[in-house]
Amino acid sequence: MGAQRPQRPPPGHSLLMPRVGDGSTQRALDSVKLTAQQMQKTAAATQTALDALHVTGTAPPTSGRHKIGDIVWNSAPVAGGFIGWVCVAEGNPGTWKAWGAIVP
Repeated sequence: MGAQRPQRPPPGHSLLMPRVGDGSTQRALDSVKLTAQQMQKTAAATQTALDALHVTGTAPPTSGRHKIGDIVWNSAPVAGGFIGWVCVAEGNPGTWKAWGAIVP
């Protein structure tokens, strides 16, 4: 007889891992408990990050519609400069702030 597929926990309940391995493995697995809500929030945050624009350039955009979280990676970083720019207010072109100071 094959293994049974685990059932999805109802909302607000923890997802419990089956018992496997030795005691230390089981203790590690027992400490990893996520509720369905926590998993949904994590998935939503991941999708938001994936939806953000990630491009390279030597300056933040001066035109085009951008949303919060869009990132321009600095294609010519130098000591004392920044890793890139992030959009902190949606708009055309949005409000951009430098981030990731590069120590000289």
